[in-house]
Amino acid sequence: MDILIEQDAGFGDIFFCQKIAVKLMEQGHTVYWPVYKEYEYIKDYIHNGVIWNVPEEKRSKIRSLNINQSTNYFKFAHGKELGFNVMQTKYRYADDQFKTGGWEDWQDYFKINRNYKRERILENKVLEGVPEKFSLVCNHFATDYQLLAHRGAGKAITKAQYPIVEITKLPKTHLFDWCGIIQKASEIRIPDSSFPYLVEILKTTDNIHMYARSHEGQVKTKPIWKKEWNFVEKWERTNMRFLVTGISGFVAPYLAKYLLANDHEVYGMLHNSPLGAVDGIQYVMGDLCDIRTFKYLREYNFDGVFHLAGLTHPPTSFKEPELYYKTNATGTMNLCEVFRTGSVIMQCSTPEVYGECSEEEIFETFAMLPNNPYGVSKAEADRYILKETKKDKLNAFIVRAGSHTGAGRPSCYSISSDAEQIAKMKKGLQEPILKVGNINSQRAVMDVQDVVIAYYKLMIKYMDGKIPNGEIYHVSGHKVNTIEFYIDMMLQLAGIEAEKVVDESLVRKIDIPIQILNSDKMRELTGWFPVISTERTLKDLLAYWENKIGN
Repeated sequence: MDILIEQDAGFGDIFFCQKIAVKLMEQGHTVYWPVYKEYEYIKDYIHNGVIWNVPEEKRSKIRSLNINQSTNYFKFAHGKELGFNVMQTKYRYADDQFKTGGWEDWQDYFKINRNYKRERILENKVLEGVPEKFSLVCNHFATDYQLLAHRGAGKAITKAQYPIVEITKLPKTHLFDWCGIIQKASEIRIPDSSFPYLVEILKTTDNIHMYARSHEGQVKTKPIWKKEWNFVEKWERTNMRFLVTGISGFVAPYLAKYLLANDHEVYGMLHNSPLGAVDGIQYVMGDLCDIRTFKYLREYNFDGVFHLAGLTHPPTSFKEPELYYKTNATGTMNLCEVFRTGSVIMQCSTPEVYGECSEEEIFETFAMLPNNPYGVSKAEADRYILKETKKDKLNAFIVRAGSHTGAGRPSCYSISSDAEQIAKMKKGLQEPILKVGNINSQRAVMDVQDVVIAYYKLMIKYMDGKIPNGEIYHVSGHKVNTIEFYIDMMLQLAGIEAEKVVDESLVRKIDIPIQILNSDKMRELTGWFPVISTERTLKDLLAYWENKIGN
C-alpha cells in the first residue's frame, strides 16, 4: 500500500513520524514523506523505503496519514487495513495501537542534527556576561525554523532560581542550535511541548520544572521520560489564544477587554469592518452562516472559543424566524464543525430555551420548552452541542446567563430603551412621557462586566478539568425585581418625573412574566458572584446614553 505522511506540524510530531515511517515499512508499505527542509537530515538514517519527493499529481492518489499537532492525534482514512484507526495522545497509546511492545526504544528514533559550530556561535552571543549558573526558560515550541509564542506556561516561569536566559526567536537559528546552552543550564523551566524530548536526550541538569501546555496534569502519565520531572501543578493561565465571536455586539467587547487585561491573545470574529475597534483585539472575518468563510480559523489553534455571536432579540424573532434559526442554530453547528478538535467552545445560550416556568426556580436540568423563535433557535443549537459532547466529538460547555445590561446595550431592549428616553428627557429632547412595554415582568438584572468574568472563570475551570464535557451552567443576579423597579431607579438617578405609558409595539407577543435562575452550581464551582450594584449599572447606562445623544 502507498502511504503519504503529511506532516505540517511541529518539532515533536516529526519524531513521532520517524518511528511511524519505520513501522509502516516493516509492515510492507511504501511510504512517501515530503519532509520540510529543516528535517532533511532524517534522510541520512531512514533508508530503503521512504520516497522523499512526492509529485503533486501523485499526492491525490495516495492514502494520507496526517499528524495534527494542535490536537495530538492522527487519522488514517482506512485505518482497519493497518490495524489501527484513531490514536489520541499519540505517545501514550502507541503500544495499544501498534502492538509493538511499547515505546521504550523511542530514543532510537529521536534524531537531531547538531551543528557544533553554530552552537558555539549562539553560546557566545547569548551567554555573554551571564553567570555560570543560569536558568534556561523556554516559553515556546519550535516548528519550521520558527519559535512561536507558547500559550501555556505564562508568567509562572518567572520563579526561576538563577538569572534567566530565555530561548527566543533569533534570525537564522532553530531549536537545535540551543543544544549547547541547554546542556550548560543549572535549571530548566519548560512547557509540556516537544522541547522536553530534546532535553531528555541531552546531558542536562536534573533541576527541571515543567508547566502544562493546556490541561494541568496532562504530562504525568507519559511513559517515555526517564528523568524525574518537577511538574508544576498550578500556574498562571496567561498567554492563551481566544476567539470571541460576535465581537461587534454588546457583550463580546467587554469580554475581549477582560481577556486582554488578563494577558491573553484575543481575536474577534466579524463579517464587516469593525466600528470603534478595540486596541489589542485582532479582527478576523467570517460569516457563521457560511462555513467556507471561516474554516481558515481552524489553523489559528485557539485554546478557547467564546461563542457569543447570534441574533438575540425575541420580539424580532417572530418576524424573521428562519433567519434566527439559520444564524443561531445552523451558525453554531458550523462553528462546532470548524473547531471540532483542539479548541474548547463556550456556547452562550439563554434562559429563553426554558420558556415560561411560572414562579418556579429554574435549574440546569429543566427541559427546554421555548415559546418564541429565538428560544427555539438557541435550544436547537444547545441540543446539537449536547449530542456531540455526549459522543466526545466536541469539547464544549453551555452557559445560560440571566438578564444583563450596561453601557452599550442597544435601545431595542428593555431598560436600555427606558434609559435612552430618560436621557433625552434630561436634555430636553423628549417630553416626560416614558413609552414602556410590560413593566410587570420580573428579572434579576446583572452588570455585563460581572457576566463576562463568569464566562472567563467557567472557561478556565473547563480547561482545568473541573467541568464535564457538555455541562450546563446558569449565571444569574442576586434578586428578582420588576422592570418598573429598574425604571423608577433610573428616573430617580436622573432627577426626573415622568408618566409611564404602555406602547403596544414594545409589548412582547409572548412574554415570560418571571425568570428565576438558580446559579448555585456555577457559584460553588467558581466562587463567582456579581459585585457591581444595580445602582452603579444603571448610572453607567444613563451616562452612556447621555454621552451618545450629546448636547
